[in-house]
Amino acid sequence: MAQRGSQDRDSPGEPTAAIRSPRSRRRYQATSAAELTEIGRLFQTKLREVEADDRERKIQNRRRTKARARRRRLPPAAQQPPDDQLLGTREVAQLLGVHPRTVGNWAKDGLPCFRTLGGLRRFRWGQVRTWILTDHD
Repeated sequence: MAQRGSQDRDSPGEPTAAIRSPRSRRRYQATSAAELTEIGRLFQTKLREVEADDRERKIQNRRRTKARARRRRLPPAAQQPPDDQLLGTREVAQLLGVHPRTVGNWAKDGLPCFRTLGGLRRFRWGQVRTWILTDHD
């Protein structure tokens, strides 16, 4: 850190090279309008790259989720409910050994279901079984 004194002060005829923050003793470099424009452009470019990477990561996660669904083991035939039986999210999750949120994610990805008037999802076991056994890509 530079010593404060007469050497540190700008002479009256020269343009100000730095501005001082009112709450700090640190000095900050002044930034021209062209530099600010360039910084903004670079920031926007980087933001677009990050958003594109984030979208791609979400797509890959959805693909992995679908792949896991296909690999999911179905319960033995004796433990499976009838094809036309309606099941809730929690019941489907228990049958497949996954978390209820996973079943909700699968429903967003195309697992056939319908919603009750209260907004709850209901699944027909035959459609669930078919969805898991078929290729979704």
